[in-house]
Amino acid sequence: MTLLNRFFSGPFNRVIYKFRYALVFVFFTFGAICIYFGSQIGPLSKQEEFLPNDHPMMVLLKDVESSFPAGGNMKDSIVVNLNWGIKGLDRSGTALWDSNDLGKLIWDQTFTLLPP
Repeated sequence: MTLLNRFFSGPFNRVIYKFRYALVFVFFTFGAICIYFGSQIGPLSKQEEFLPNDHPMMVLLKDVESSFPAGGNMKDSIVVNLNWGIKGLDRSGTALWDSNDLGKLIWDQTFTLLPP
């Protein structure tokens, strides 16, 4: 018989048998406590803070959240236009730094979405 077999069939088995009622009571009590505290678990009431408020990453995140609020004002949002079939952009006579003065689009009349 190996040493492990002798331990589990000898001293360990005798201790478990001797304290069987106390062990059953301890495990049932522990299980009842776990069930009680498990039933008290609920959703978070506020966002968990992983870093302190003065941490550089938190300062950056708060700046980004204040600049681009989720579900906030649409007038403060960035508008992205996606266009297909543009041949070019005529920017003659437009202001370089005026984002509203884009120029005149030159459309590609031969453009098609069909595969070649």
